[in-house]
Amino acid sequence: MDANDPPFDRIDIDEPFDSAELSRLFEHQRFDPETLQPDEESQRLLSRHTYRWADAVRTGIISIAWPQRLYVPEQVDYRRYWILPPPHENVYQHDWTRSTTPEPNGCYADNGTGLMTASISPTALTGTHRAYTGLAIEYTPAATLSQIRFSAEVTAAGFRRFDFLSGARYSRFDYSGAVLLRGWEINPVNGTWETLPQFASHQVFEDTHIGQRAGVPFQTSVSLPSGTLGVNLLVQKGKRYAFGVLFRVTIVADAREADERTTYQPRRDDTIRLQAMLSGSVPEMTVDTTITYQP
Repeated sequence: MDANDPPFDRIDIDEPFDSAELSRLFEHQRFDPETLQPDEESQRLLSRHTYRWADAVRTGIISIAWPQRLYVPEQVDYRRYWILPPPHENVYQHDWTRSTTPEPNGCYADNGTGLMTASISPTALTGTHRAYTGLAIEYTPAATLSQIRFSAEVTAAGFRRFDFLSGARYSRFDYSGAVLLRGWEINPVNGTWETLPQFASHQVFEDTHIGQRAGVPFQTSVSLPSGTLGVNLLVQKGKRYAFGVLFRVTIVADAREADERTTYQPRRDDTIRLQAMLSGSVPEMTVDTTITYQP
């Protein structure tokens, strides 16, 4: 054994046999030209690899079962994540869209693919206009009382369009788009979701526009690897929870007539194109137990 080798008790309980590493070792072996045997260094590396995994098997550490902490969309190729397909409880269970504007509004969510789009275009030039889309998993704790950390991998692109050339005397539009992580307790009697107070958020874009303007649409993107954005939640055995990722876009509109009090009503020759959109994917979600207060 080499002093730099990791101790066996640090091998990930869900780590399968590393066939890629074994293939690499065979590929880089050097052979003695006379005996045609691997050189001493190649033999040492191969022995170390074999001994490490053989010991893991003997001590019962190794498992090829789907990692309990990992949740993925049901329709994706599971081989991107693991060597066996996930059980039903480890795929996304819920998707939804919500908007203050009537359908169709461009909102979309699919728990099978992990894709989401939240889009909002105001139907009035006053008030708060908002759209949500969400994907969620279900979780049942094993410990009586514990703290878990819910995290997700997210990639998203934000889009904002602001064209406002009109007869309004005063106008202000506040745009925002955000990724949120939230948790809910599912009521066992009526099935309603009761929001937990803790949450995490990442602002993708936030802009304020005052007065008249027409210009090039604005785009931005964000990539949040798994573990970058997470939230700690207290959970109890016997309760059922949902944890999810939401895309939220908002436009707060305030456009007024010449008296600066009455909401502006668009005219025939106005140019008004207002939209905020956040579109992307959630390739995976994870739930890790960080503290067990009562087993």
